[in-house]
Amino acid sequence: MPFARQLASRRVLKSHSPGLQDFILQNQIIRTYRDMLRTIHKIPNKSLQMELRTYLKEEFRSSSQVTDYDTRKSLLTGAIRQFKSVTSNLGLSLPNFKL
Repeated sequence: MPFARQLASRRVLKSHSPGLQDFILQNQIIRTYRDMLRTIHKIPNKSLQMELRTYLKEEFRSSSQVTDYDTRKSLLTGAIRQFKSVTSNLGLSLPNFKL
C-alpha cells in the first residue's frame, strides 16, 4: 500500500470518535464472543472444539479493525446466524443472543 494511502486510512480511523451506540455494540460483541466460547466448550469432541475455537478467534480478530457501526452490526448478526447453524448441526443448546 502506498505511504499516502496508509496515512489517509489512519486519519479516517483517528477521526472516528465512538459514541454510545458504539460502546453498546462493543459490549454486545464481547458478550456474544464469550457466549460462543462457552458453547464451544460444551462440545465433547476435543479436536472439533479446538478447531471451532481457533476459527472463532480468527474471525473475530479479522473483523476487529472495522470501525463503521453498521458494518460491525452486520458482521455480528452474520456471525450469530452462522454460529446458530453450526451448533444446531451439532445438537448443542444455544445461549439467547440479543442484538
